[in-house]
Amino acid sequence: MVVSDEAHEATLASSKLDDDTKEKRGLGAYIYSPWVLNVYDIWVLGISNSYAWRCPTSSVLLPFFKANFSSNHLDVGVGTGYFLAEAVLDRSASSEIDNYESQHITLVDLNPHCLSTAAARIKAAQPTLAPARTVAADAFEPLPLKSSNGSARERQTGQEKFDSISIFYLLHCLPGPCSAKARVFENLKTYLTADGTLYGATILGQGENIHFNWLASALMGLYNKKGIFGNSGDTEKLFVEALERSFDRVEPRVEGCVLLFKASKPIMRYSVSLDLKHTLGRSRDFTDAMSSKVDPADFKTYHGGCHCGAFKFAIRIPELKDIMACNCSICIKNGILGNIWFLDSGPEEFIVEKGDIDSLKKYSFDRMNAVYRFCGVCGTNVFVTNPGEIGINGRALGDIDVEALPKRHYDGWGKWTPYAPQFGERIEWKKPEGKADEEAEDGLVTYYGNCHCGKIRYALRSKNLDDLEVMQCNCSMCGKNSHRHIYPTRTAMQVHDPEGAGTKYSVLSKDSAQTFCSNCGTFVFVDIGDESVDLRPMNVRTIDDIDIYKLKYIMYDGRSKPPLYTGERHKLD
Repeated sequence: MVVSDEAHEATLASSKLDDDTKEKRGLGAYIYSPWVLNVYDIWVLGISNSYAWRCPTSSVLLPFFKANFSSNHLDVGVGTGYFLAEAVLDRSASSEIDNYESQHITLVDLNPHCLSTAAARIKAAQPTLAPARTVAADAFEPLPLKSSNGSARERQTGQEKFDSISIFYLLHCLPGPCSAKARVFENLKTYLTADGTLYGATILGQGENIHFNWLASALMGLYNKKGIFGNSGDTEKLFVEALERSFDRVEPRVEGCVLLFKASKPIMRYSVSLDLKHTLGRSRDFTDAMSSKVDPADFKTYHGGCHCGAFKFAIRIPELKDIMACNCSICIKNGILGNIWFLDSGPEEFIVEKGDIDSLKKYSFDRMNAVYRFCGVCGTNVFVTNPGEIGINGRALGDIDVEALPKRHYDGWGKWTPYAPQFGERIEWKKPEGKADEEAEDGLVTYYGNCHCGKIRYALRSKNLDDLEVMQCNCSMCGKNSHRHIYPTRTAMQVHDPEGAGTKYSVLSKDSAQTFCSNCGTFVFVDIGDESVDLRPMNVRTIDDIDIYKLKYIMYDGRSKPPLYTGERHKLD
């Protein structure tokens, strides 16, 4: 048996997996002893694939593996090395590889027995090749792929890249739902070249077109009960959705009970470094020191973005079990919930999935260290940065209902410098010429308001807000920005926007546009294009000196009404 030096070192260091790894990664991480590996090809690749999973190795899996195999290859979850050995034999026979330098293979697995067995098998198949490099590592975590001999093909990031990455029969052995296993795709795609291919095969646990015969049913029940498999909830749809979050091109197909997938054109996702060297005391009162309590391997991934879909992101943090609710001026006016703070130097991750941070608009005010970023197209407030830290607007997340989480209230209003808009002055309400004297109506009150920076101001004549029911809608637009609407007439709400700071964003109709300040990102009112409709719906968050928590609300379930929001702006006719 030929084992590279690195394989020998890995075997010594990892001859026994720790109990935590066994619990997190399942029985499949350590069940493969030398005895099991001796019968693996016969039982798994021969009998099980042909008669239980109905996806024969020789006619389906092996041709698929060879078709995507490259001269610069990473294999994760290596088994016995069967596929790799057959692939190098095939390429050798066709004279595609014939020397020490023409083929580079890296093997990654948690089990040292698998690593040494696979490396030896590849070497036996093609003795003229350089020994396969073996790395004892977890596919969920960053891989230690720094070459000691300087042969690694590293890019400017210092991260080694591969032209092909294979994941055969690993995913169904991992415990947990597909959403957790998707972390493997997110991790491995960072090791793929721009034109590279990630491909693999996994046994599914259910699906509309998945049918188990008696042998498959028996093995599924036994393996899942024993913890050898963790795939009872695995479906083609969930895996494809996970792959599509990381790749522009995904090609799935199902053979029997097995999903074969090929993914290419990795989406340029990158962890954002704030490039700031110190942390001020601003958020130490409420920054969650979560990373010191939770193993990063148990972090959850949450996806989010602006309403129009121009900017999308993901965060990896400890599971959200509550969320901060701040009453400072910017959080109230802009409908920010959170923020979900973490340090730039911590293990948490902020990952851009679509768009460019520099395309987001910036807004700062008296606390100049804080820079708020919002979409200039749809106005969604996405995040705020402070020196050395970032705070995510919880309402920008798309796969968790943050409104249902318990709230941790933070008195930002009482802590910071008293709020005063940077621009403009209060305007007085004036009775329109030729209109009835609205002041004659009993109980009307004059309210004043503005966007956060003050570039858009208004005066409002309305019944006392204490006597009104304020509309709180959970549709995609109102949900992301926490709009709270009342419906005054056009003359009752008089708007002053001398610089034309208002930006219009239409959601369901071109005749109805949400209007937000292009400088500070505050939504102020809805502009209805049809002049015959004498309404100017306005966001009560922007009214001066009111406590929005004490108002009376009527809930509207806009989320359940068509069209279904998909994370992108609805196409208007």
